[in-house]
Amino acid sequence: MPARPTRVKTQNELGKTRTLPDAASGFYRTGQGQEHLFLGLGPQPEQLPALAGHPRKVWFVESDTFWRNMDQTWHESIPHSWTRIPPEKLTFQRLAASTLWIYTPNERLFPSFWGPIMAKVRLALRQYTPTRPENVVLLPWDANALILPELARAFKKVGLRPVPIPEHLTVDQLTDILSRLTPKLFVSLNLAGLDSHGSLYHLLHEAGTRVVAWMVDNPFHVLGKCKSPFWKDIPMGVTDNWFIRPLEALGGKPFHLPLATDPYFFTPSGHQDGQQTLSGVTFAGRTAFPRKQGFFAGASMDQHLLEIACQDMVKGKRRDLSWWIDQLGVTDFWPGHAIRSAGLGAEETSLAWRRTCLEIAAASAHLTIVGDLAWRQHLTHPFTLHPPVDYYGPLATWHARSPITLNMTSMLLPHGLTQRHFDVWAAGGFLLTDTTPGQAIFPRELCAPISFKTPAELESLIQRFTPESRAKQDLRKAWRNEILAHHTYDHRVQKILDIIDK
Repeated sequence: MPARPTRVKTQNELGKTRTLPDAASGFYRTGQGQEHLFLGLGPQPEQLPALAGHPRKVWFVESDTFWRNMDQTWHESIPHSWTRIPPEKLTFQRLAASTLWIYTPNERLFPSFWGPIMAKVRLALRQYTPTRPENVVLLPWDANALILPELARAFKKVGLRPVPIPEHLTVDQLTDILSRLTPKLFVSLNLAGLDSHGSLYHLLHEAGTRVVAWMVDNPFHVLGKCKSPFWKDIPMGVTDNWFIRPLEALGGKPFHLPLATDPYFFTPSGHQDGQQTLSGVTFAGRTAFPRKQGFFAGASMDQHLLEIACQDMVKGKRRDLSWWIDQLGVTDFWPGHAIRSAGLGAEETSLAWRRTCLEIAAASAHLTIVGDLAWRQHLTHPFTLHPPVDYYGPLATWHARSPITLNMTSMLLPHGLTQRHFDVWAAGGFLLTDTTPGQAIFPRELCAPISFKTPAELESLIQRFTPESRAKQDLRKAWRNEILAHHTYDHRVQKILDIIDK
């Protein structure tokens, strides 16, 4: 039995070794022009003339990195009559008028090089003609996504027509959209609507559409999916400014873009008159984010560190992601998933902190949790459990009717805030929250009276603010004025527009 041929291997853009498919299976042909143009040569250039039908004249483009990776034998196997040309020679007109032979692994191997080229190819084959961008913003949209309705409303106010598109687009779908429409802007929450190699980003960039990402969760948990550094070219809003320095160190373009609220959904008039006011303390939240176990499947949990973190938290020492990164010695934030072990530690610390604070609330007043059934497994004191409610429906009513809404900020965001920091006040409610560096965007005189570092401080605040008082009314009014004056999605959209206009 003949030995199987040795497959050629090369290192990809991120330094990972990959095996290359041969000439017969690695290429596809498109276009019917007289000029033959190879985009990538693959591992066996000597087989390509026969594959193409022995055309008289052939031009080709190849990645410099792949060119350097290949040995002398490979270089000598390139037909002498073939001419290498730089990517700058690939005009829309030339691509549209050529017969193209495309090596399919290109975009996965060296996406930074081939992504822009393939974007131009895809648009050229659709007879794309560059035009002036229209006042349209594309919003990748999931049926259950938050923030997008608020963004759509805010963009519409400034004259940009929001166009929702599927969250999981194919390159063909996006190419079809861009062949009919040239949007001014594409705004992605947590890189929704963008693929891991950056092909969709390069399509948008080539078409003249500005792309902005808004990381409303831990950016490095999101970036773990990226297999190309395309994200470094995208202005990236982060709700937590702690991430700005490490993102900049990797070459990114982060800017601070905190969460906000929309008074259309959260306003004191949003709850129905005559509804009975709740008693005590209300907390709305889940025990864990969706698909948590799968996300952290490859991460390990240091139980000893978790015990230390929980002991320190009770003493008022916040043990968030930054602490876990230091304790575990994590230095590689991207590429890869090394940071997820620190993320798992921070997530488990968050759960322990929420559990501790909810026990205090349940022991101090009547506690109502609006959340999942798993809370029954975590608390020992009696409380009332209500199933989750629609964010855009009854939640504003719950905030407005509760004497106190309780917030504990996720340890996954060292300087983070939550929607409750904005929505509760906008709805006419009253918030008690743990102290975090993220509160620096608010006046100190408003934060101090309603913030706690320890369970004992929380107990004291519950006793103080459960009954209605003039001080409580004044705080509620001052907070609502602050939120509406500086922290709506209208303000955040203006910041995005300022960033892209720089």
